[in-house]
Amino acid sequence: MGSPLTALAIFFPLLLPIWQERPLAHGDLFPSEYPVQVTEEDVAIQREGLGYGNRELRGTIYRHLREIALPSSYQLLAESLRTETDSRLVPAVLQQLALCPTPPAVDPAALETCLRSPDSDTRYWAIRLAGAIPTFPADRLCGFARDESHSRLRLAACQAIAARVPQLPLASLQPLWSHADPVVRACALAASLRVGGALQQPVHLPDKLLTDNVSVRAAVAEAIAQAATDDARLLIPALVRDPHPTVRTAVAEALGTRADTAYSDLLVGLTRDSDPEVRRQAAAALAVFPDPPTRAALVALLGDPRTLVRRQAEESLVQIHATCPVDQAVGARLADPTDFTRYHVFRLLGRLDSRSFAPAIAQRLPREEEPANTAAAVFALGRFEYRTASRAIADLASHPDAGVRAAVGQALGTLAVPATYPVLQRLAFDSEDDVRQAAILAMGWIADGTTFNPTLLKVLQTVRGEAVSSDNRGAAAWAAGRCRPLLPTLADRLVVQGTTPVIPGPMGEMLFEPDYVLASCTFALAEMRRTDPAYQRQFDAICRIHSRVFGEDEYPEPNTLTPSAEIREACRQARAWLDNQTPEPALRPTSTKVYDYGLYHRSTDQ
Repeated sequence: MGSPLTALAIFFPLLLPIWQERPLAHGDLFPSEYPVQVTEEDVAIQREGLGYGNRELRGTIYRHLREIALPSSYQLLAESLRTETDSRLVPAVLQQLALCPTPPAVDPAALETCLRSPDSDTRYWAIRLAGAIPTFPADRLCGFARDESHSRLRLAACQAIAARVPQLPLASLQPLWSHADPVVRACALAASLRVGGALQQPVHLPDKLLTDNVSVRAAVAEAIAQAATDDARLLIPALVRDPHPTVRTAVAEALGTRADTAYSDLLVGLTRDSDPEVRRQAAAALAVFPDPPTRAALVALLGDPRTLVRRQAEESLVQIHATCPVDQAVGARLADPTDFTRYHVFRLLGRLDSRSFAPAIAQRLPREEEPANTAAAVFALGRFEYRTASRAIADLASHPDAGVRAAVGQALGTLAVPATYPVLQRLAFDSEDDVRQAAILAMGWIADGTTFNPTLLKVLQTVRGEAVSSDNRGAAAWAAGRCRPLLPTLADRLVVQGTTPVIPGPMGEMLFEPDYVLASCTFALAEMRRTDPAYQRQFDAICRIHSRVFGEDEYPEPNTLTPSAEIREACRQARAWLDNQTPEPALRPTSTKVYDYGLYHRSTDQ
C-alpha cells in the first residue's frame, strides 16, 4: 500500500528524564521518520493529475489522496467514485475509501451501482466500504453474507458485520446461524454473542455449535469475553473441554478478559492442558485473579518444559505479587532439581526484591553450572545489594559466558564495593560490547570519579577498531557527567568528542560520533557545569558548535560539524536545564512530499 505520509512523533522527546536514568540512544533523538507536511495545494495537484493521468498514475493518486488525510483529499476521493470511467480503477477508489479512518460521504447511487457490479473486486470493496458507513442498513450487510455466491464476498460482508457490533439487530443475525459457509456461521454466532452481551440479554445459541467446524467454535470462544452472563454460563464449561487447542486457547484468553472469578478454577485447570499455547495463555489470563490457587498454578508452571510458558508464568507472578505475595512460594523451589526452574526462581526473587532469600541464593551460586542460572543468581544478588557476595560475584568476571560477565558488571555497580572496582575497570574493555556497556554504566551508578575518571577518559579515547563501540563511548559520557570529583581533562575530552571527527572511517577519512553520543557529551558537560561553574568554558565550547545553523549560502569548512536538528534540540534542552528552566519539547522538522506527475499522460489505448 506504500509508506504512510504521516508520523506520530511530531514533537521531540524530553531528553532530560531519559538522561537522568541512562545514556541517550538513537531512538531517543530520532523516534521515527520526520512527519510529512501536506497542504491543500497538493490536493489541487492531485485533481489536475486525475484529469490527464493514465491508469497507473490515477491508481497512485487515489492512494495518495487517502494518505494525505485532508478533508479535501477525502472529498476528491469520494467524487472519484462517481467520475472514474475506467471500470478497472473503480475497485481502487473503493478500496481507498474503505481504508479511510472515517470514510467521507459518498454518492449513494454510485455506491449502489458498485454493490450490484458483476465484477467481484468491485463488489468486494463496495461491501467493505458499505460496512464502514454507519448509516448503511445492517440487514443489507447480513443479506450480502447470506446471498453472495463467492466466499470472498461473504468474507467481506462478515468483516463489515464484525465492525458494526453491537449496533446490529439480532433478528438480522439469527438466519445466518445455520448458513452453509462456516465463515458466515462463525461471524454471525460471535456477533450475536457480543450483541447480547452489550444488551445484557442472552441469545441462547444452538447446542450444535459445540460440534461445529473448529473455526466456528474458536470464534464463539473469542466472543465469550463480551457475552451475556447466561450465555457464558452455558458455553464456557463446554469450550474449556473442547478437543481442539485453538478453541481452548481462545477461551483461556477470553476468560482473562472477562475477569469473572466464577471461572477462575476452570482457568487454573487450563494451566495443566496438554497444549503449551493453552498453558501459556492460561498463565497470562490468571494475572487478573490474584489469589492462592492462581499463585500455586503459576509457581507450578515455572517447571513447565516450554520456555514461553515459564516466561509467561514469571510475568504473571510479578503482576499478582502486590495483592497476593508469591515470594515464599517461589523461594520454596530454590533447590528444584530442574535447571530452568531455578533460573526463573532466581529471576523472580530478584525482580520482587525478596532480600530474605539472599543468603540462600549466595550459597547456590557456586553450585550452578548453567551460565543462564549463574547470571540470574548474580542478577538477584545485585538487586538485593547483598555485599557479602561481592567477592564471589567479582570472581565470575572471567567466566567464559558473556551473559554472566555482563550480569557481574551490572551487579557490581549496584553493590558498590571498592575492592571490586578494578574488576569493573577491566570489564570496561571486555571483548563483548554488552559486557563493556554494563561495566561502564556501573561506573556511572557508583559515581566514584577518583577511581573511574581515568578509565572513562580511556574509553572515550579508544576510537579505533572494535575494542570500544559508540554505545560504550556514549555510556562513558553519561558516567563522566555523574562521577565526582570532576576531572578537567575529561571535560576537555568531551568537547573534543562532541565537536571533532574522531573516528577513523573505512577509507581513512575521519568521522563524527553518532548524534546520540554528541548529545550525551552536551548533557554530560551541562551536569559538570551545574556542579562547578569552572566548567562553563567547556559547556559553551560545545554549545557554540551544537547550536550553529548554517544559511543556504554558507558552506562549513572541512571537518566542521553541521549539527542536525536533533543535536540542536538536545543543546537547547541542556541549556534550559542549566538555566533551571523546565525544557519544553519543540516541534520536529517536517519533510515535504513532492508530487510530480508530469511524466504520465492519459493514453488513448487504456
